[in-house]
Amino acid sequence: MPEIALRFRIYFECLLALDCTPAFLVCRIVCHGTAASYSTVQGAEMRICLSIVMLSVMLLSSIVSVAHAEEHETRVELRGILKKLRQHEQKLDAIQKRLAATEEIHVEITENIGAGSDSAAAPPSERFRPLYMINRDGTDLKFLLAAPGMVTTGTPQWSHDGNSIVVDSTPQTDQVSLSRIWVYGVAGPFRGMTRHLGAGNTPTWSPDGSQIAYMVNPGNPDGVAGGIWLMNSDGTDKRRFGHGWYTRWSPDGSEICVQDYQTNPNSLLIYQLETGEYRRVLGDDIGVAFGGANWSADGEQLVTIVIRDGEQQLITINKAGDRDSIRVICRESMKDRMLVGPPVLAPDGSEIVFAIQDEVNGDFGRRDWKKTYLHLVSNEVDSEPRLLEKNKIGLINRSMEWSRDSQKIIFSSER
Repeated sequence: MPEIALRFRIYFECLLALDCTPAFLVCRIVCHGTAASYSTVQGAEMRICLSIVMLSVMLLSSIVSVAHAEEHETRVELRGILKKLRQHEQKLDAIQKRLAATEEIHVEITENIGAGSDSAAAPPSERFRPLYMINRDGTDLKFLLAAPGMVTTGTPQWSHDGNSIVVDSTPQTDQVSLSRIWVYGVAGPFRGMTRHLGAGNTPTWSPDGSQIAYMVNPGNPDGVAGGIWLMNSDGTDKRRFGHGWYTRWSPDGSEICVQDYQTNPNSLLIYQLETGEYRRVLGDDIGVAFGGANWSADGEQLVTIVIRDGEQQLITINKAGDRDSIRVICRESMKDRMLVGPPVLAPDGSEIVFAIQDEVNGDFGRRDWKKTYLHLVSNEVDSEPRLLEKNKIGLINRSMEWSRDSQKIIFSSER
């Protein structure tokens, strides 16, 4: 019996060396407590050990096969992921090359956009006028963005998906003929990206985001004729459309409203995109003040500032221009303060944001915008305008725009 025990021990140690613990346990169970004769046990010993060895070999083979299969599957999956990454990288390279292919379009990543950063992050400069964002209750002021290398950034408009803002900017204060147009990614996959689209100002998105309408001043850096222009949102296919300034695209995409500065008093022109024809709104005894008009979210109303009956009036009027549809929201005398537009109606229709310039002293032809401050007034009930911020801060606050959810206001400010 000691000899058998010795042999079993040798076999078991060999199997253990092969990590065949299950087989070892089977042997112990089969042989435990046996009273068989030496020859019977010896025969059983050989049969059991051979069976265990065969089972162990089969088990090892199975484990190796599974490991090889899993390794192969993992390699195939990794190769597929790498292939997709290379394809996406090629697509991004192609987009970058197309955007950089023309002089009108320049793409760069700016580190100082910082949408939502503290206002203290705004770079200091004399007469520097970037964009800020604030809650509609006047709290949580934040620096939003500034066009690279520009002194002023203004006339912002959100894209309808909320991912981008189109703005105009100038390298010198109040030099509108030098104005340039930029698109900023403030959310989504292009967050932090800046796209320069060339000369122009007062840009406005088409509802589907595929086009931008804008105004070009004579003497612009691109050397093109002044007037109203259209282009694709990537800056391609630029074409002149008409005359006027302060372009604003209607919510249904069929019309563009502009201010006609060639009439005295000024009026509004509503262009039909399909035909190029327009209808005139206001003018004559109701002159449109500087800044033109903005649409209501449903496209049925226009909000603007007019000079009427010897006073300034913030009004709404239906898009057909019917004068009996005029609603006077607030009034201001022609003395010390000037209403500054274009006013903007919140998407939820509840309030209108606009600016008031103090200490005008009867000079309503001024365009320095000094001491202008944002105000809100109800569009639903009769009320007096209220100051947006708790105090009159900074020198200039204008070029306002609502966020798509009506909870925030972005504006240009020199402070």
